[in-house]
Amino acid sequence: MTAPPTAEQIEVLLNFLQEHQDLARGLLRDVSGRARTRDLWQDLANNLNACGGTVKTVKQWQRHWLNLKYITRKKLVEMGRHARGTGGGPPSKLRLTPVEEKVMRILGEVSVHGHPEVRIPFSKIIPK
Repeated sequence: MTAPPTAEQIEVLLNFLQEHQDLARGLLRDVSGRARTRDLWQDLANNLNACGGTVKTVKQWQRHWLNLKYITRKKLVEMGRHARGTGGGPPSKLRLTPVEEKVMRILGEVSVHGHPEVRIPFSKIIPK
């Protein structure tokens, strides 16, 4: 296991992914997109490793980004669950950190909360 990234490395990571939101959101899926994804992650890993601090492989930096997304979404779900509760308890002490707020902005509202216009229809039950 490698040491955690420095604040500077996190800032570089988030700024790069802010500029390349298609990479951050996993939207480069066609053949040319996969090559672009590989190249962008390699460039990003080189930049991050040049900052000083921990040195990670491309896969390790990708895993770090996945973990940041997971932690942010998980916290947002908990905050939403508490906000929709019936009350009767103390207010939630959960708050997003500045890093998590930036992750949320990179991912976008739809990625975090879902699209408000898209509904999953109930299947029709046909009696026998």
